[in-house]
Amino acid sequence: MSNFSHASLKKHLNSEFQVIDEPGERRVLNLIRVSDIKNRGTYESYSIEFIGPKDRFLKQRIYELSHNSLGTHSVFLVPVGEGDKGYQYEAVFSRKTDSI
Repeated sequence: MSNFSHASLKKHLNSEFQVIDEPGERRVLNLIRVSDIKNRGTYESYSIEFIGPKDRFLKQRIYELSHNSLGTHSVFLVPVGEGDKGYQYEAVFSRKTDSI
């Protein structure tokens, strides 16, 4: 998951990711937001948001996300909204830090 670090995702803001949906069709999601890192005790977290096509809704579940530079990773996507440009999805990352 190191390729999906906060810093690497920030560098690829507004780039395209590929996802395979339930019928097995490839869809494009655009990375539209990478939140700031939030520190909570010995944990840090951040979220990312994508926008996808308006003609295909993706259910909440784990998807394989692929990016030309970042590789392929399993990510739990949650639908969080719908706008003029399409459906919005969010993934949240949390990890334990070494600091106490």
